[in-house]
Amino acid sequence: MCKISVIVPVYNAEDTLETALSSVFMQTLTDIEILCINDGSTDHSADVLTSAQRRDGRVRCLTQENAGAGIARNKGIAEAKGEYIAFLDADDLYPGPYALETLLAAAEKSGAMVCGGSIEKAKGNDVHPMFVFTEEGFHNACDEPLDRFFARFIYNRNFLLENKLQFPPLRVYEDPIFLLCTLLKAKEYYAVPDVVYRYNGAHSNKRITLACTKDYLRGLIAELKLSKKKDLPEIHTLCCDRLMREADFYAQRFLKTEDPELLALLLEANAAVSPQLLKDLPEDGSVILPALRTIWHAGCRYLRWRDQRIIRTLCDVFVK
Repeated sequence: MCKISVIVPVYNAEDTLETALSSVFMQTLTDIEILCINDGSTDHSADVLTSAQRRDGRVRCLTQENAGAGIARNKGIAEAKGEYIAFLDADDLYPGPYALETLLAAAEKSGAMVCGGSIEKAKGNDVHPMFVFTEEGFHNACDEPLDRFFARFIYNRNFLLENKLQFPPLRVYEDPIFLLCTLLKAKEYYAVPDVVYRYNGAHSNKRITLACTKDYLRGLIAELKLSKKKDLPEIHTLCCDRLMREADFYAQRFLKTEDPELLALLLEANAAVSPQLLKDLPEDGSVILPALRTIWHAGCRYLRWRDQRIIRTLCDVFVK
């Protein structure tokens, strides 16, 4: 048993992993374990992990075939021995030596199952605060719901295990589902103003494949349905915006593949939107994804083209 298990999923992170782990080694809280899950990396990440184990005996390395960060984190949760669990992405870091100590002190003082702090984002050589908690104290999970930046929180391990709280088996958009479900189950969370996590924003949209696009839609569908069930207009509106602006943009890249599952997911996602929960309802009172409008307009153009007299005449000639 230790105080905190820091879970680090690793996939082809040889350029950033050493910096991320160094930020854990420098923590003033020493009663921790560092669980690194190599998610089928094909670069030299395994060598970096071997070196880290030699450097610090608190490092434990697990391996799995490539299945995504969510599955890797679930493996870490199952193997963890800490009273609390923290998550660190291999391209992010802890901005100072007191991050884990600050979170643990707040969790033990408050008795909260979930305890978090503020976050900052790196941009070049500069860092900018984002999602800052201005005061220390409890927050009601329904009145102030969150679904972004789960790694700025620590979680009571027994609470996660007893409630079977895990990341869904998605390659993208797995963390908003985990965070929102966990906070709603806890009913409240405790927060401190201190900056406890630095997000480097290194994730690239170039990695979005057809499979990832479909997982993105699956995640949004799940969160749209959950936010509708729990009557969370802020989260529902946020999800609808992501659906319209991001997921739809990725989906339009792959419309030419004629993938029937993609079309089914677009239709299901569109149906999952509840106009009554949206803060800015369109003038016509409806919500239709641009990708579906594209399909509709393309079909209409095709039908108009097909029904032209010259086309019907040519068809008659070739049929004969």
